Amino acid sequence: MVLMGASGVAYVRFTSGDACDKYCEKYQNGLAFRYRGRSYTVFVDKCTEVDIISGMLQGYLDCGASRCVRAIGADEDWGMGALKKLAEGKSRKGKVENITDVYRNGVSRATRALFIRLADSLQIRTIVFRFTSISEAVTFKAMLTRDEDWEACNVQFAADPCEKAGGVHLE
Repeated sequence: MVLMGASGVAYVRFTSGDACDKYCEKYQNGLAFRYRGRSYTVFVDKCTEVDIISGMLQGYLDCGASRCVRAIGADEDWGMGALKKLAEGKSRKGKVENITDVYRNGVSRATRALFIRLADSLQIRTIVFRFTSISEAVTFKAMLTRDEDWEACNVQFAADPCEKAGGVHLE
């Protein structure tokens, strides 16, 4: 979604016609939500002119790309500020919507058996970088998989939370 300044107009790009139809059907009477203590209602008009998905974006979708990149097994020394700088890139133009950083205790017995000498209880760090576009995520994933600081990590695309959302979520 791109908000066009203070005009109150936004453009939303869906990756499929079905997703657009489903959204418009669900919110026929507008989408009501609260943000920073105020109530808002968003009315959506479905455009009759369709902007066809580019061949490149269609290729990304066909390969399972999403706007979320998940790195499992990241080093502990990466702080949130450093992760944000990494995701934004040197030009600071990367559009990062959110970064989640989770440690999980307890892994499968098979995995634990491999690392039994390292620790009694393993903690696996999972970082999910969520970008504003699939193209940004594809570029970032390619950079991350080539970076030697991240070579021990399992870097993959993650499911987009918007695909699973049952309602409005503001972060």
